[in-house]
This record gives sequence, C-alpha cells and structure tokens, in this order.
Amino acid sequence: AQHLQELNAGLEERVLERTRSLADVEHFLRTVLDAVPSMISYWDSVQINRTANRANLAWRRPQGGTLVGRSAREVVGEATYAVLRPRIQAVLRGEPQSFELTMPNPATGEPRELHMRYLPDLRDGRVQGYYAVLDDVTDINRTRRSLEAMLAVQATERTRLQSILQGTNVGTWEWNIQTGECHFNERWAEMIGHDYDELRPVSSQAWVDHVHPDDLVRSNAQLLRHITGELAFYECEVRMRHAGGHWVWVLNRGQVRTRTASGAPEWMFGTQLDISASKAIEHDLREAKRAAEAASLSKSAFLANMSHEIRTPLNAVLGVTHLLADSALDADQRALLDKAQTAGRALLGIVNDVLDLAKIEAGEMHLS
Repeated sequence: AQHLQELNAGLEERVLERTRSLADVEHFLRTVLDAVPSMISYWDSVQINRTANRANLAWRRPQGGTLVGRSAREVVGEATYAVLRPRIQAVLRGEPQSFELTMPNPATGEPRELHMRYLPDLRDGRVQGYYAVLDDVTDINRTRRSLEAMLAVQATERTRLQSILQGTNVGTWEWNIQTGECHFNERWAEMIGHDYDELRPVSSQAWVDHVHPDDLVRSNAQLLRHITGELAFYECEVRMRHAGGHWVWVLNRGQVRTRTASGAPEWMFGTQLDISASKAIEHDLREAKRAAEAASLSKSAFLANMSHEIRTPLNAVLGVTHLLADSALDADQRALLDKAQTAGRALLGIVNDVLDLAKIEAGEMHLS
C-alpha cells in the first residue's frame, strides 16, 4: 500500500509538472499570437471558432465580446459569408486558400482590403478545422497602386520623350562633369559614322577624340560661361570627324541639371543635332551673295564707264549744233538743227540718269 501511495504521488507530481509546462507553452503562444498584427483564429470542421488573438478583437471592438463558440456565418454576416463560403468549403477539403476581400471596418464603416489565408488543420489524414490569418493590406495596396500609377506616368513620359527624340533625329548625351562619365545614344554615334556597339562611348574622351581642335577651344569657352552662370544654356556649333574622314557640323545644346553638395556642377544633359545640310546651304548662299555683289559691282563699273564714254562725244555733238545755230541757215536747215539739239539734250539727260544710278549703287551719291 505504501508503494502504491508513493507511485500515485509521483504520478500526480508528474501530471502537475506537465500541466504547468503546457500552461507555460499556452501562455507563450497566446502572448506571441496577441503580439502579432495579423488577425489569427482557428475554426473547427463545423465552422465554430475555437480561438482568436487580440487583433481579431481589436478589429471587432465596436461589437465587443469574444469569437470563441460563435459560427463563421454569425461573425461575418450573411452577405460576407456567402462570398467566403466557397473558400471555407475548399479549405475544409484540405485545399489552402489565399485571396483578398474588401470588408467594412466595424469601427468606422470604411471599406478595408484584407488579405486572407485559410490553412487546413490536417491530422491523421483528416481535416479537423482550419486556421484563418487575415492582414489589413489597405494602406499597402494604396501605396502600391500609387506607385504603379506613378510608374505608368513615368513610362508614358519616357515614351513621349523617346518619340520626340526619334522624331527630331537628335543625339543625346549625359555627362558627369566631376568624373568624366558619359552616356550617349545610338543616334549620337550614327552622326559621326560609327556603330554604337563598335564605338561604345563611355567618357568625355569620345567627344574630345572626334571634335575639331579649333572648335574644341571655342566649345570649352562657351561651356565655362554656362557653368559660371553667365549663360543659361550651353550652345555651340562644332565640327566632328566622321568615320569616312570628312567633317560634319553639329549643334550641341545642354544644361547643368545637378550639382554636388558643395555647389560644383555635376550632371549635364544635352542634345546634338546634325546641321551639315544647313551649313552647306549657308555656304552656298554666301557664295551666291558674293557672286551677286561682284556682278553688281561689274555692272556699276560698266555703266559708269559707258556713261562717260557716251557723254564725252555727245557733249561735242551738242557743242557743234550750238555753233551751227549762230550761222546763217535757211528755215528748213534751222528746223533740222532744232530737232538735233532737242534729241541730243534728251540723250544727255538719259546718260546723266544712268550715271547717277551707278553712283547710287556704288554708294557714291551724296545729297546736298
């Protein structure tokens, strides 16, 4: 009997110890569950709640009370239960569920987006119930949608900018003034006759290697004026050596867009436009203007010379007619002489007008 009593006392002590251990574990699990922000609950095979953490009660605060012992239909209401029912049936068949559902917040009535996960409780090959883990992802989803909208706008702007650049057929360049790092697009390389993959320009040296030495000095001067704030934009026409050996004219425009913490210029962005065709037209126009000016000078010289050559003998003719007018002439002779004098004076007036026109074109006419 004494032995049985000792054995019974030992068993009771072991049971008490095991009970205390289980209580400690339960307290630990409860503490952990109540600390997490997710709403975690357990529902048995007939959809009756067996436990729920503090986050569930906080969500249902206006309604108060506990979830334990209540059915899923009663807790969420008929309308929401009708939506959840296929998910519940699936998890009770052993199929995990993950989905999102919008439900009104019991405290404010505001629609909230919940991410729900139903995990089956499988024991000995049978589903005893399921765990429900709910997270309020409203703010996360709003942030995600906002970011997606911003990215969509940026993608649209990027597409528009790319279309504009392609439509204007310009090269682009980005230059880190502090490090010399550069980025060019394919059109930049095409302008000087190179394949982009072959050239692979990654530094400002690619520019220096191709620009005409005389133009490089002028370009650097313009660049300095922009960096120091004298010019709002950098703009310079330069010649660049083409892969074919000839020079092509390009117009570079750019602006410093970022500066270092100390205020030094950092990233500069710009475009490069091939203006060789317009330069050729400009050259042809200059040549045509010079030719026209030379022709005009030749014409003026010719007119002035011819006017003098004609006026000298004409004056002599008029002098002779004047002398004849003082001689004895019959009526018919005097009539002919008058006609000759009239025609001569008219011709002299025309010659004087031509000479005046030549002086005007030569810039030698002075008004008194």
